[in-house]
Amino acid sequence: ANGITDPNKIRVGQVLKIPEE
Repeated sequence: ANGITDPNKIRVGQVLKIPEE
C-alpha cells in the first residue's frame, strides 16, 4: 500500500499488524 513509500507507515503497519499490500 502507500506505506511502502512512507517509512513511518511501514513501521506502523508492522506494529499494528496492518496488511500493507
